[in-house]
Amino acid sequence: MQTSSLTLILVLCLMGGLIAYSADLLGRKLGKKRLTLGHMRPKHTAALLTTGAGVLIPIATIGLMSMLFADVREMLFRTEAIKEELRQVEGKLRVNQKNLDRRAVEVDDLEKTQRSLVREGERLKTTNNQTSLKLSSTRSLLDKAQGLLSSRTAQLAVINKRTQHLAGRVSQLTAEVSRNVTQLASLRQEAKAAQDSARTNQAQASNAANQLREIQVRNLEIERELQDLEKQRKDLQEQIEVQKKVAIDLDQQFRNDLALAESKLKQLQEEQAQLERVLTNLITQGVNVPRTQPMIIARGNELARWTIDANSSRSEAQLGLSSLMRTARVRAESRGAKPSAELEAASLFNGDFTTEQQINNILRDVTSQGDPMVLIAGAIYNHFAGEPIYYQVRVERNTVVYQRGQVIGETRIDGTQDEKRVLEAISRFIIEVVGPKALEDRMLPIIGADAPLGEVDDNQIVSLMQLIRDTGRAVRVQALAAGETRRADRLMLEFRLR
Repeated sequence: MQTSSLTLILVLCLMGGLIAYSADLLGRKLGKKRLTLGHMRPKHTAALLTTGAGVLIPIATIGLMSMLFADVREMLFRTEAIKEELRQVEGKLRVNQKNLDRRAVEVDDLEKTQRSLVREGERLKTTNNQTSLKLSSTRSLLDKAQGLLSSRTAQLAVINKRTQHLAGRVSQLTAEVSRNVTQLASLRQEAKAAQDSARTNQAQASNAANQLREIQVRNLEIERELQDLEKQRKDLQEQIEVQKKVAIDLDQQFRNDLALAESKLKQLQEEQAQLERVLTNLITQGVNVPRTQPMIIARGNELARWTIDANSSRSEAQLGLSSLMRTARVRAESRGAKPSAELEAASLFNGDFTTEQQINNILRDVTSQGDPMVLIAGAIYNHFAGEPIYYQVRVERNTVVYQRGQVIGETRIDGTQDEKRVLEAISRFIIEVVGPKALEDRMLPIIGADAPLGEVDDNQIVSLMQLIRDTGRAVRVQALAAGETRRADRLMLEFRLR
């Protein structure tokens, strides 16, 4: 026990004794003097004065102790403040303990995330090595194909030489036929001359006739040989064409395989670089929110969109892009996203291009078109509460899809059914017919929204159900556009019975 506390207790005891003695002494003196106040009796006066003294003496005692001891002053005047300070200190202690526990969990989550990213990097390296091996095998196949192509080329050269030889042979035979024809004509003239000279030389005519028959037989043989050579030439030409097609197919197949392998390798390298960039961002930008927080937006879901009029200038397009980025930031914050030391609550993802390059590309795409455009910001990852959201901007034409009153879809509904079945038929019609038809016509849904294309008012559906049931028969129901609708607009419907 402290010395000041012992002193305080001792003083209290002494003051208590002094108060008791003083009160007793005062009571005796007042009783003996039989003093009176006003019309009061002496005993009542003594009781009043004794009571007053009993009140004043403790007050004076407390005042004296307050002047002498700081602990008494603290106890009398700052008790509630001290209690409040104590409660605040205890609350801060509990908050600090919770923060310490949460930081420990965050550190564990970050270590797990880092280990998973390292494993993913190792997997990508392994995949890269496998792709390199596949590329090597593909190159060996290319070498084999080139060797096969060379051999086919050599065979083609041999076939060409043979074709040239056959063509020379055909030319020789053709010349020989021409000479035989000429000789035949001369022999015929000689035979005619011999017959005109009164058949004076029968032996000569007989020899000429024999020679003529031999020449005719020879001509037939030459013609058959020419036909065989022509057939061989055609066969060789067909073989040449087949070999050319085979060589072209092999070359094209190899080029396709090589392009596919190079594309896969490039894609894997880009994925590895992107993962490395994400890991670097996680380490350098201080993103330390554990994945125990709820997910606020899924990958590919739309965060915001903004329409831009046709033939807009670069400044107008830039104003629209700034509005889109501001809307994306506000909506991200409303969902629970938080900015980091270097990023806003919603930021463009810096992949292969910087933010400035992406903005320039977007403005170029918008201003180079003469149609109305729409800018759509979509998340590129699954994001959780307490961290910034990365998004990319997609540029789409915002052309007119439906005119007012244009039929989008139709179906038949039996009006003799009860209300529940008619409502179910209307819902199926909207979900299974109207929705897919709008997507087929290139409407731009809000990905991730409860009603991506639009929604129909409940009163409108109930009114349609009543109209169908009032007919009391099977009717044809048509869904029409309520107004001019562009790709990025919400689809508003009207219904018509036939």
